[in-house]
Formats: sequence, structure tokens, C-alpha cells
Amino acid sequence: MNMKQHFNLSITSPCSEDFENFQATETGGFCSSCQKNVVDFTQMNEEEILQYFKNNTGKTCGKFKPRQLKTYTLSSTPPRRYGLQWIGTGFIGLSLLFANNDSMAQSQSSPPMPVETHSNENTNKSNSEEYSQPTSHTITGQVINEEDREPLPGVSIIVKGTTKGAITDINGRFKMSDIEDGLVLQFSYIGYSTIEHEVSGQSTIDISMEKDQVELMGDVVVEGVYTSKPSFWQRIKRAFQ
Repeated sequence: MNMKQHFNLSITSPCSEDFENFQATETGGFCSSCQKNVVDFTQMNEEEILQYFKNNTGKTCGKFKPRQLKTYTLSSTPPRRYGLQWIGTGFIGLSLLFANNDSMAQSQSSPPMPVETHSNENTNKSNSEEYSQPTSHTITGQVINEEDREPLPGVSIIVKGTTKGAITDINGRFKMSDIEDGLVLQFSYIGYSTIEHEVSGQSTIDISMEKDQVELMGDVVVEGVYTSKPSFWQRIKRAFQ
């Protein structure tokens, strides 16, 4: 069983500085007023945020989306102890070695099979004609609210650069015909961030939309860190892993 660390991220005193005026850095922006580097976490996923705070234990000033300020769980696998399992691994390695030698001997003793050659002119011509024609199909899907997973009715869906579009029904579902691969669909809804999705062979597209939220910036407070201790029997079990 893995050992788990749980920690909560929060910003108790949000900063009022404008991040757009900061000098760009490799991880975010430099605030001349505070003389600090502000890490931009808004473009990171949960795994990237976990890795950052796993590798950085000092003070951090960052910019977050409100939903990113929460409790995280980080699992770390304990070092393996070699016991009886090492012996089994050795036998498996020897078995694979002998099997590989046998297969090589058989391949060397068997004469090569003659290869028949055929003209690929017709095949290449058929393939070129197939790829030259754009693929269009009907697309169906559903748009939901990322926060509560509820359907969003009335979402506007437009093929980017055109006036062709559709609107989701009361169940958040939509249907669009004659959509070619490579086109970009724009999903727009009042109070939500617009999403663009490129069509690439899909017949079903499900979209999650999140509300526009004010981003928070300031010194990050990391608290509630603890490590769950393994029981006696868990320690005995690990000794043989």
C-alpha cells in the first residue's frame, strides 16, 4: 500500500497587482513591486501542481484559478526490498534467454520465403483519390457544466469562420451534419469560457465547460501535510515485495 501525503493550498491575502504587467519568466512573471517571481499555475493540471509542491518546499507566490485551491493527495511508492521475489525474477530472466536463443536458431535454419511483388500503381492511385476527398459526417454530443456535471442547454456551437452552427437542447445535446475533418467548433455560453474543438474523425463530441472565474494571486499557504503510517502487517508485507 502506498504512503499518502495530503496538503491543502490556499491564498489568505490575495495580491492586487496586475499579472499582465509582470515581466515574463520561465514559470510565470516577475513582480517589480514585491520583487518576487509569481508562478502561473492556471495552465497546469493537477498532476503538474502536485509535482511542483513535491519538489519545491520553500515559499511560493502563485496565480491560481479558485478551483485549484483545494486539498491534494500525493501518493509515493516506498522503495522496494528485494527478497524471495529476486529469485523468481532470475528464473524468469533465464527462461526468456533460452527461449530467445531457440527462436533465433530456428529463424537461422529456416530458408527465407520468396516474396511476390505486385504493382502498387492501382493501390496508390486509389489511396491518393481517397485522401484527396474531404471526409464529412454527422456529429452528435453533449455539453455539461464541469463543476456539477449537469447538462447545459442553450450553448451556441459555431463552425469557426462560418455562420453554420447549432444550439444545445434542454439536455445539453446537439447534432450537426456535414462537418468535415479539420474544422474547428466553437462552444460559447454566457458566463463560461469559450472552448474550441478541432474535428478529427469523431462522430461523438462531449464537452465540459467551466465558469469564468477571477484568478487569485498571492503567497501560497501549504498546510495540513501529513504522512499515513503503515501498520505492522503492511510493513511485514513490504519486506517481501
